[in-house]
Amino acid sequence: MKKQEQLCDPRVMLPAALAALCAFAPLAAEAQTPAWPARQITLVVPYATGGPTDTTARLLSEHLKNAWGQAVVVENRPGANAVVGTQAVARAAPDGYTILFGGGSLSSYKTLLKKPEVDVERELAPISLVIVVPVVVTLSPQTPVSTMAEFIAYAKARPGKLNYGSGGGGNTLTAEAFAQAAGIELTRVNYKGESQVALAVSRDEVQVAFVSPLSVKPLLQAGKVKALALSTAKIRSRALPEVPTSLEAGIAGLDMPAWFGLLAPAGTPDEIRRKLSREVAVFSARADISSRLGQFGMEPVSNTPEEFTRMMAAEAAKYAQIARSAKIEPE
Repeated sequence: MKKQEQLCDPRVMLPAALAALCAFAPLAAEAQTPAWPARQITLVVPYATGGPTDTTARLLSEHLKNAWGQAVVVENRPGANAVVGTQAVARAAPDGYTILFGGGSLSSYKTLLKKPEVDVERELAPISLVIVVPVVVTLSPQTPVSTMAEFIAYAKARPGKLNYGSGGGGNTLTAEAFAQAAGIELTRVNYKGESQVALAVSRDEVQVAFVSPLSVKPLLQAGKVKALALSTAKIRSRALPEVPTSLEAGIAGLDMPAWFGLLAPAGTPDEIRRKLSREVAVFSARADISSRLGQFGMEPVSNTPEEFTRMMAAEAAKYAQIARSAKIEPE
């Protein structure tokens, strides 16, 4: 067959045409896929304005805006142990334009709520951790002990007679994990939030509380409370460097910092979640961000969507075990 005839032969032309189409297919698909982000992103914070969590969300929103050239608006939607804002995100379109800045209470929903309004595992897609916060084991000034060993002995001599203040969610489970690790029995007293818990322990309404460095620091400086240890086993708080970790204080098996991170509605494309995760890593590596958040006792961190998903699943299982051991029933 002559060369010209070969070029005109369908048996030659068809494979060549198909090869050309295949070569251009990825480019065509990429051209049809809209770039993200192409418009404003809403970052839903299920907590009130003004706190350190809200401050972190606003720092992150500014970072993302500068990185991508699109507005990132923080929308505070507090209420019902963060369920109100969380539910709003879970019901949103999975297009990457509505993102949740949620906390560790998400891992406790199935354990503590009889009828959770949100199925975290099915309705939300983890993106990345953003900050972790060591919780401070705090005593009232009237409790006549100053060290962890003294407190454990004091509590063992009074089973069930010492109260702890709880702001709900993961705070309750951290307290129960502490009690189980220490081999003591404490009685829960519920409050509406951390600020009320901190005030209650300073007034000896409860004898022990588990609050953030930011809440407890001014009370410590004023001599209104005592700090025994952190809820973390290895990491001290830059805001309270003199407070030992749980392991240093003699409590093995307690490593439960509070955390906050980004989550999207289930079904959000993986490439969007990964792009967000990578930018959180850039944010957390910034020296100015680390210095700013360190003042509040918060440590900027990041991880991949897969790592975050595994972490939340493991934490939910741990919370369920703690609740069973403490005989906590969903409410």
